[in-house]
Amino acid sequence: MADGAYHPGENDFLKEVATIFGLDDRCFSTLRARFVEGAPRDPYDVLGIAHDASLNEARAAWKQAVRDSHPDAMMARGVPVEALKLAERRLIAINAAWEEISAQRAA
Repeated sequence: MADGAYHPGENDFLKEVATIFGLDDRCFSTLRARFVEGAPRDPYDVLGIAHDASLNEARAAWKQAVRDSHPDAMMARGVPVEALKLAERRLIAINAAWEEISAQRAA
């Protein structure tokens, strides 16, 4: 993403590297969604839970992810500004994942 674009060749290369390091497809997809703008995001992967997790488990994972990624908490830890920007994007994804899962369960 250094050049602002994510090319298919880069995806193939990174997928191969992920395989070498023993990362499964779900883990690779989760990481790609976190760092590549516009990459598909599975809300369950964002929260790090199984698709059959209960709503209470999803809520607990969401709360923990918010605590871990909240920019205010990270600022208090003294992380650099660049990390705060990433934390803000991560928090948006975490909240969107929770909203999607809770809406699915309510329907």
